[in-house]
Amino acid sequence: MRQIFSSRWGLVSLVVSLAGFNVPAFGEDPAVLPAHSYPSYDRAADIPAHVFARDSELERVHLSPDGKFLLMVTPENTRFRISVVPIDPNDKRQYYTTLLPKNQFMAALWGNDNRVLIVGQAWSYDRNWNMIAHRGINAAQHDGRSAESILKTDYKSSKTYTVDTILSTLSDDPNNILVTYSENGREWPDIFKLDIYTGVAEKVSDGYRYIDDWYPDGRGNVRFGMGWYKQKFYMVARTTASGAWHELPTDGVGDIERFAFMGYDPDNPAIARVRATKAGTDRDKIYAFDLATGALGEVIFEHPKYDAGWLISGRNYQMLAAYTNGERLEKAYFNPDFESKSRGLDKALPDMDNRIVQITPNGSHFMVFAQSARNAGGYYRYDTQTKDLDQFGLVNASLNPDYLSEVSAISYQARDGLAIPAYVTEPKEKTEGPMPLVVMPHGGPWVKDNFQYDYWAQFIASRGVMVLQPNFRGSDGFGRAFEQKGYGEWGGAMIDDLADGVSHLVKQGKVDPSRVCIMGGSYGGYAALMGAIRYGDMFKCALAVSPVTDLKEWYSTLKDRSGKDFGTRILGKTGRSVFKDHNPIHRAEELTIPLVILHGTDDYQVPIKHSQKMVAALEKKKHKPTFIELEDEGHNIVLAKSRTLLLRETEKMIGKYLKN
Repeated sequence: MRQIFSSRWGLVSLVVSLAGFNVPAFGEDPAVLPAHSYPSYDRAADIPAHVFARDSELERVHLSPDGKFLLMVTPENTRFRISVVPIDPNDKRQYYTTLLPKNQFMAALWGNDNRVLIVGQAWSYDRNWNMIAHRGINAAQHDGRSAESILKTDYKSSKTYTVDTILSTLSDDPNNILVTYSENGREWPDIFKLDIYTGVAEKVSDGYRYIDDWYPDGRGNVRFGMGWYKQKFYMVARTTASGAWHELPTDGVGDIERFAFMGYDPDNPAIARVRATKAGTDRDKIYAFDLATGALGEVIFEHPKYDAGWLISGRNYQMLAAYTNGERLEKAYFNPDFESKSRGLDKALPDMDNRIVQITPNGSHFMVFAQSARNAGGYYRYDTQTKDLDQFGLVNASLNPDYLSEVSAISYQARDGLAIPAYVTEPKEKTEGPMPLVVMPHGGPWVKDNFQYDYWAQFIASRGVMVLQPNFRGSDGFGRAFEQKGYGEWGGAMIDDLADGVSHLVKQGKVDPSRVCIMGGSYGGYAALMGAIRYGDMFKCALAVSPVTDLKEWYSTLKDRSGKDFGTRILGKTGRSVFKDHNPIHRAEELTIPLVILHGTDDYQVPIKHSQKMVAALEKKKHKPTFIELEDEGHNIVLAKSRTLLLRETEKMIGKYLKN
């Protein structure tokens, strides 16, 4: 599914402290990790905001195919440091490292055991002010002895698509990779085999109009592609490795925006695996998909309660497991050997959601990301032969999980009887009697909250305030009917669901109704504004980050770049009246409670003018909010300085409006 909003900064960036240590092999008893020495505080409330918001993190990490090196992308202010680090702590040699401006970096990966590939992009204008994109691939030896450009492409057309650039490395051909780019500025990308040492490119397939996502099978043969163009969805396929492309019908795959490619059948690559919601059904399932006819076949995996998540696959798309985000991360296994290893990891890392995020081509090593709602987590390398588990660092080495708060899954009933799933974070250091509360709606608005670490929620809880994170109607993961109940209700029933969650906790005696605020980012920022407008008697303050404030303008800007059902998500059956009834900027006079708005100056997803216009509308009505422009920040709040400002403003509001 395409995301118009990002989730509320839930994709946790990762920091690797390279003082790795080894955990004994799995046995009858869980392995005990050596204790990490965290800074100590008298209580959670003493931990400064910048510790929760710290910026020493790893953006991405990738194991070399032989499992001996890490390729790390580490933020350093406005640049990324891309570096090779040996797994062996006794290896003191110097390895490849480089710096690249963040706005030019696209990807870094291994081409083979000792060849690093970096994809970058920059923009310029010609004399007629046509935008020119310059995209290229640099290759370097892991020891830094050589580095050269192996691909450069320039094109002018804004319609030229080069989404992936690198489609696949080729495990049976370590000198070449598959790439896709537009030759001579043509509109739709062709497919090439590129030598990662010489830069020589050989075309292996012409592209196809409207197709910008291509999917090679386990042997490097591209057999399936899909794309969007002017709100219409297209699919093409071929049933043999080098046969002719044919268009597939799209009316047999159900809800097109829920359609996702999941791999191929290793025994018959003319059959793909896709996640889809079949017509007449409610939940996403993973199906066999016939590349000859475009028909959904047998169900490969379904979850009894939630939408199916994603597959974990080995070499040549061998199906190993399915992961689903339920109340916690849930795993279903298809391979007994993989199940044994995975359960061993869960035993060694108890009380954590352990996700295997990479498997080396020969299956010798796993990269594991372990996290829980009160533990920011860390990266581990598991050797499947020796059964050794190496920890290479923590996401936040300054924040002790022992100070943080437990998160529990609850469900409450909305006013129309709909069950609303939610998460509640209760302060570790509780006071007697009903507590203050912050309601924190997620982004998307369909990107559901999961049981994962949330630095903002944990910071609020550390200040003695409960946090409610509802998966209101419209959230994904709970079936098509639940999601569709949010269509046309962005500022209506979806906001009522938030208020009903407050009422539920008040009735239980857990929350003081006189001390409740609402805060959120992206759609959650919009919801904070609409909550303040519609429930000014319930919420004592509001904080909105990167909010849409004019639905009509935002809809007009994005409708041509989104799926055909995008308009339905906003308008529903109500129609264009939502542009008046559910528009914060048109109801500014109704917003009277204290308000803070933060917005990144470089937000291209929801431009800062949304917040600027909202502030102007409020000031016209004699209501002056606190407005903070976050310099150098985009839509997702990722810079430490921006997150620190957010948490400090949050703490000010808590102290002023939620404390006795």
